[in-house]
Amino acid sequence: MDNAFEAVARLPKSETHFIKIASKVKDSYWGIACKNSADEKVFKTMDHIPSTKNDADLHGVGTQQIVEIAHKTGGYATFAQKNGVFTATVMLKLDEEKPKEERT
Repeated sequence: MDNAFEAVARLPKSETHFIKIASKVKDSYWGIACKNSADEKVFKTMDHIPSTKNDADLHGVGTQQIVEIAHKTGGYATFAQKNGVFTATVMLKLDEEKPKEERT
């Protein structure tokens, strides 16, 4: 979320600014999607998106951690950018033994 806020804040005032978050539980998966407007092109290499922050050597591990957590649950995470929109999608496999009301 911090990255989405920062990407939108860097956009010129003349550009469209938005952040959209969606979440849904279906079957035994919890899907979370975050889309935000983004001006700069984000390059992804081996599940790592380089940080654009001034002190980049102290940042840039968040997406790696998201991928690792998703994989540990039996899910996945993807990151993409197209037509000025950055999209992060995470699917987490839920514990099927817990009742639905305890999964939130």
